[in-house]
Amino acid sequence: MQYQNKKMMSALFCAVVAGGFSAAVMSPVSAQTTPVKSTPAVAKSAPAAAANTVIATVNGEKIFISSVSPVLDKIKERATVPQADLDKMRVDIVEDLITERLMVQQAKILKMEPPQQKIDDAIWNLQKPFSSKQAFLDALTKQGKTEADLRTVITEDMMITAFSKLTTKDIVVTDDDVSTYYKTHIDEFLVPEMVHVRHIQLTFPSSIDKDGKPVMKEMTDAEKKAMLQNAQGVLKKATASNADFAALAKTTSDDKISKPAGGDLGFLTRDDVMDKAFSDVAFSAPVGKVYPKLVQTKYGYNILKIEDKKASHTLLFTEVAPYIKPRLLQNKFKARMEARIAELRKAATITNMFPKTAA
Repeated sequence: MQYQNKKMMSALFCAVVAGGFSAAVMSPVSAQTTPVKSTPAVAKSAPAAAANTVIATVNGEKIFISSVSPVLDKIKERATVPQADLDKMRVDIVEDLITERLMVQQAKILKMEPPQQKIDDAIWNLQKPFSSKQAFLDALTKQGKTEADLRTVITEDMMITAFSKLTTKDIVVTDDDVSTYYKTHIDEFLVPEMVHVRHIQLTFPSSIDKDGKPVMKEMTDAEKKAMLQNAQGVLKKATASNADFAALAKTTSDDKISKPAGGDLGFLTRDDVMDKAFSDVAFSAPVGKVYPKLVQTKYGYNILKIEDKKASHTLLFTEVAPYIKPRLLQNKFKARMEARIAELRKAATITNMFPKTAA
């Protein structure tokens, strides 16, 4: 088991999850520090002169801006993120790097450096997908890394793993712990009432605002009448004895998401349905039939067919016990690691010079 939280994953863990090499060599887990002889990666968004800007120190070891910027660059490549959120992410990343430094330093004190053969094996496994050693090194170079950088990342990852295992080695969860949790958190295992619905949606005219939300257009009386007549005509076809509801939904529904599946919305809880009129009919109408009336919501007319229903029920202990135990282990593990890291922070000399509005 290895120390992780929502903001930080070790380089090797990233590589396993991502199923690729680039996640390992691009991970910022091993902050470039003064004692490490490596070539720091310069973030695309930071000028060369700024790459060596010190943003934190941990017991004298320096953490540079070049350990933070690549992570933010990746985030910005994938999505448009408000500046305020980026500022918060920067602060979180620096805090994570400080935590990593503390764990690596403690692992060194405890002489937890892995043997070179173990590091060589990890390098070899990362190199295997490449056609040659040179192709492997070229890929590293393109990412602004060297083999020495990668060795440092892997070494420190293994040290963090060893430190985490030592810190949590005595954690156990008993059968009584699992049983007690089930009894005292019974509400967590309540499965709400569900209904399986197909629908045909005939939407009112609308436009999309700047936030991507529909804005309903005002209709004339003639337009309202024409739309109602059209919806009633579709309802008549849907309720005919020989009707194929799924086929009709594919040709007439305005819901682009469910239309290809014949209007199938799957199983829904009451919380899944935003419109009360829709929800009231869906959960009260009989199974296996098309509801004989149009259901009007603020977005348009809906024609519903109820395929199935599931009553609310509580999951049995035997059903959930296999999931409770890992959760309790994780909770205990997290609490133990947080307490140990708090101790390390209290005893350490830490400076964090990273401003919330840093570029």
